[in-house]
Amino acid sequence: MTALALLYASAVFLLLLSAWWLSVPLSLVVAWLLLLFHEGWHLALAHSQDSGRIQLFAGRKLHWQGQDWLLVNAKICTAWIMVFKVQGAAGSRWLVIAPDRCDFEAYRSLALFGRYPDALDG
Repeated sequence: MTALALLYASAVFLLLLSAWWLSVPLSLVVAWLLLLFHEGWHLALAHSQDSGRIQLFAGRKLHWQGQDWLLVNAKICTAWIMVFKVQGAAGSRWLVIAPDRCDFEAYRSLALFGRYPDALDG
């Protein structure tokens, strides 16, 4: 979430700078700032609701938030962040996991599951 917050803060800074330097109308800058704040607020709320225990099973299956999901692919799998695309009964979504949300062993197991999802099949 810090990278997204930094991106929004940079956009706000550039908007304020453009209002002063490029003589963009102040009402337009204020409207852009309100839209950025509104979008950032809703993204922060959406990401704060994405929490809960993840249980891993064989065959790319996982259980999260009371639903069964299928791991479609691991888009990003690094030491700093993991981004999984999961498919559930309600549709697909992106699952973003940071290492500060779980202990080291659980994050390591999840990273191995993301890199080698078929390894649990035996």
